[in-house]
Amino acid sequence: MLSEWLIEISKNYLLYLNEPQGEGDSVSLRISVNKNVPFGDTIWVGKMVDTLNIGQTLRSAGRPKRNGG
Repeated sequence: MLSEWLIEISKNYLLYLNEPQGEGDSVSLRISVNKNVPFGDTIWVGKMVDTLNIGQTLRSAGRPKRNGG
């Protein structure tokens, strides 16, 4: 370990760590890496985007689509 943990480590930590990833998690992680967006649940990602001021990473690339034609 490089440093002490700030929180108590769960007794089931290794079991949790070694659980296989679901397909949905794999897709979400891939998108997160490709778009350079924090990976996690929606509320946490929103907090990190606000904290780090990286809202532009959540928008699609290019110009916004025109409304109505």
